[in-house]
Amino acid sequence: MEKILIVNIILRKKRKKMKKNEKIFILLGPTASGKSDVAYKLIQRFTNLQIMNCDSKQVYKEIPKITAQPHLDEILQYNYKLYGHHSVYENYNISQWLENANDEIEKAFFSGKTPLLVGGTGFYINGLMNKMSDLPQISEKIKKFHSELIEKIGIEKYYEYVSQKDSKIIGKIHPNDKYRLHRAGCVFDESGRSILDFYEENKIQKKDNRDYQIYVVLPEKDILYQNIEQRFHSMMQSGILDEISQVMSIPKHLPSYKSHGLPELIDYINGEKTLNEAIEIAIQNTRNYAKRQKTWFKNQIRDGFFFHDKDSCLSKMHDDFSFL
Repeated sequence: MEKILIVNIILRKKRKKMKKNEKIFILLGPTASGKSDVAYKLIQRFTNLQIMNCDSKQVYKEIPKITAQPHLDEILQYNYKLYGHHSVYENYNISQWLENANDEIEKAFFSGKTPLLVGGTGFYINGLMNKMSDLPQISEKIKKFHSELIEKIGIEKYYEYVSQKDSKIIGKIHPNDKYRLHRAGCVFDESGRSILDFYEENKIQKKDNRDYQIYVVLPEKDILYQNIEQRFHSMMQSGILDEISQVMSIPKHLPSYKSHGLPELIDYINGEKTLNEAIEIAIQNTRNYAKRQKTWFKNQIRDGFFFHDKDSCLSKMHDDFSFL
């Protein structure tokens, strides 16, 4: 018993000492910017890295191809974390990711590894680095109602619907921002209060004393759009229709259903769109999303390194990781 107590004390002291120099590396970029390729080349050289996913759609295990997850062999060989660990049939949100990510970060530090988070979901990274606004828990019934309402009446009329209830969002949330409008509508119906009230009450504050180093790959628009188109056509050749045919029953209100290309190809399989229509719409929707990602990164990431191409980013990170 005394030996166990002594070991625990030593481990706690070691952990406390390690906390002083904790550094977390974050590699961000819009979809199809080449982040995963940079991470793969880094882990081949610096095996003491612990790569973790910070993409909200790459958490789903049944749809690795349509969400462009690293190959399973790569994930297993280098012990990547938080890829393909959750079912598409269950809700997964930022609170769950933060709990999972912080747990994996602590494990990495304890084992002497350096965390490298890779992805394109800025909301996740913002939550990791800062305190999140304490929004109310939304019931699945309300989420489903608002998701179906958007599909039924369209985004323009849905904006009018939500803004009539919550006038504070006018001028604060863009009429075409489906995600934030959906959250605002859900929060109001759940609590009877504006989502902006919760944001005001919970001013974002620095969360901890960790040292974050951020790298952002932001290719030029034409190159990024070309990458998105080429990647989607490559996915079509890799068998994503077979993958999607296995998850046709995903409820539309779940986050997994919003994976880029999935709803359009479900419509094709159901005979509601031609294949060319589905592909064209999926590519355009993905481009629109990438544009929003670029805007977010430019406006929200102030203390990071920005690169126009993945090779320049890789070179910089390679130099910075020389201490490993």
